[in-house]
Amino acid sequence: LVAREGNISPALARDIWAGRRRPRGHLLPQSLLAHAGFTTAGDRTYARVMRIAIHPSLHRLGLGSLLLERLETHYRAEGVDYLGSAFSASADLLPFWLKGGMLVLRIGLQRDAASGSHAALLLKPLHTGCDAELAQWRQRFVSQLPTLLAGELKQLDPELVWLCLRGAQGGQAAGLGEFEQQELDCFAHHHKPFELCQATLQRWLASRLRVLDALSPDERRLLIATIWQYAPWDALATKQGMAGKPALIKALRSLLARLLEPKEIAG
Repeated sequence: LVAREGNISPALARDIWAGRRRPRGHLLPQSLLAHAGFTTAGDRTYARVMRIAIHPSLHRLGLGSLLLERLETHYRAEGVDYLGSAFSASADLLPFWLKGGMLVLRIGLQRDAASGSHAALLLKPLHTGCDAELAQWRQRFVSQLPTLLAGELKQLDPELVWLCLRGAQGGQAAGLGEFEQQELDCFAHHHKPFELCQATLQRWLASRLRVLDALSPDERRLLIATIWQYAPWDALATKQGMAGKPALIKALRSLLARLLEPKEIAG
């Protein structure tokens, strides 16, 4: 089930962007305009996948992915700019859409009353003319997400956070100066308190997003929940199977020390 959206008039698009109008329909461009603030989103055209249903006896045969591929081929031929979807996201559901080449552009701030999950908005460009635009939209989402994780998205599942960031480049890889590098070293190998290093740790993680891909779910939770989400120590220790904050800090120091080790150069 697919909805055709977009091609909104410039005047209406500006009113949506400014928060003055919320007409019915056009979920993808309206969210990109009103919530994400992307001023060109109203002018684009979208095919929004509302539902893909496969009989339970035929699950895990690749039929859902095949349907998605056929939709992409069809709407590319139709000249549509983006294939997309919006749904209540979970760490179990999101990989299907990521496998299809879609990228997360937005996570809703509020949990859905029925599902208890946050909504995710994903897009895939259907022609090269949209590649640069989508890359800008994606970078805006990636750079904004750590701030949201400290506030409205504080309870977001860290594994879902990782899935939203998969494939993203680090934001400011060259932004860590000598002082910050020394501070990371002091936390990882010595005894500097976590709270006095947290700002530097936040910048480091934002600039090294790819390190998350090689970690276990528990290791990803340890980094994301402490550094970005200000997780309560007792609750996090329970989830990690550890005996309180001291054990968490020890594990965090050890993990960071491993991640900061210079990589060996082959040959």
